[in-house]
Amino acid sequence: MSQGMPKTGLASRMRSWMALQKRSFSAMQVNVALKLKPGWERDQGSKALRDFLRRGEISIAPNKNGDRLYLYNKGWKTIGKGMLKPKVLKAIYVSNIFTVNDIQRLSEAPDRSHLDKIIKKLVSGGFLRIVGRQVCGHGAGVERQYHIVNREKFRLELL
Repeated sequence: MSQGMPKTGLASRMRSWMALQKRSFSAMQVNVALKLKPGWERDQGSKALRDFLRRGEISIAPNKNGDRLYLYNKGWKTIGKGMLKPKVLKAIYVSNIFTVNDIQRLSEAPDRSHLDKIIKKLVSGGFLRIVGRQVCGHGAGVERQYHIVNREKFRLELL
């Protein structure tokens, strides 16, 4: 979501309505149920449906008519940053010399920005040390390599 765009609560209203559905539903049913006006509001609803689908919160229901119907995945849970940090710290602990990209792959983090913040705090806190550089996987540029300064202190204080 862009910083200039205010939150409208549409996604949470859609989520609440979809969770109550026992059968598959269409985008038009969502629009009618939430009283979304044609134009901008329905465009936002369509974008939200695509986001739900991309995250796995809804899935496309099989049907014979060729209509696009959706099913809500009631077991879906978001991976919050609070759940991500322990995985990142464990990935760091089991690695000897690593880069941020290595930790991203090991922890299955969706994006790198949060990892950069965690590693920056660990370096400033004295838990990690920069030990070298390595060519990036795509071949352009270099990335830093890190190492845990004191593994026992890291394990006792952070894990």
